Amino acid sequence: MSANLMGSLAQLASLKQLDKEQLTEIIKDGLYQAISKRMVDENNLEIITDFNTNTVLVKFDKIVVELDMNLGEISLEEAKEYDAILELGGKVPTQMHLHEFETKIIKNTKKAILERIKALEEDRILFDYNKQKNQIVTGRIRKEEYNGYTVDLGYTDALLSVEEQIDEEYYKPGDMIKAYVVNIRKQKKGVVIILSRIRPEFVKKLFENEIPEIASEEVEIKKIVREPGLRTKVAVKSANTNIDAVAACLGPHGIRIETIRKE
Repeated sequence: MSANLMGSLAQLASLKQLDKEQLTEIIKDGLYQAISKRMVDENNLEIITDFNTNTVLVKFDKIVVELDMNLGEISLEEAKEYDAILELGGKVPTQMHLHEFETKIIKNTKKAILERIKALEEDRILFDYNKQKNQIVTGRIRKEEYNGYTVDLGYTDALLSVEEQIDEEYYKPGDMIKAYVVNIRKQKKGVVIILSRIRPEFVKKLFENEIPEIASEEVEIKKIVREPGLRTKVAVKSANTNIDAVAACLGPHGIRIETIRKE
């Protein structure tokens, strides 16, 4: 059981991009959480893991009592089989392999370990996704729900909520859209990316993506006034007298502003 658990967890950790040091701590914490409930501090619980032999060893001191009632205790009668001079309150050094514990402890250990791995994975995903916050992403409409559209970004799903949609703008499954990443939230079901198509920041990022002079900061956006779905006014200026800020935004034959307008 110990070898099977260690091998399976090592494979799972590899899939979830966790290193063995992290996995070792997870296994120790999971076992400690499951076993320490049956013990007291005086039991001196210690957990040793070895990935080379795929073994888990639990060391602790059993306390000598008149009648043992839990895992951390040993009856005086049984203790004297180990050492005839032992008395009540004495300690018997003990070590056990994982498969020697009762099924409930093993089950609780597995549950605690898997929950911890899931939490670490979600934290890593959250860290990766946070890099996309305040950026524009492109996705495909997957379905419409009561709270908005579910958008497939390729690597995960995102939510374009009703409140963040442009009025009178409707999509069907398969439609491609661009949207601004407003926030990344960690929820019970996992990480959720929140999108918007109505924020002024969405317009600003579109301008930065489509107009090189804004991306290079040769042209500066001074103000954005927006009525989503109706009109948007953008005030721009340039400190470089050789650059016409408005013309740069319009582009040849108005192609740049037209691309932005379509969004």
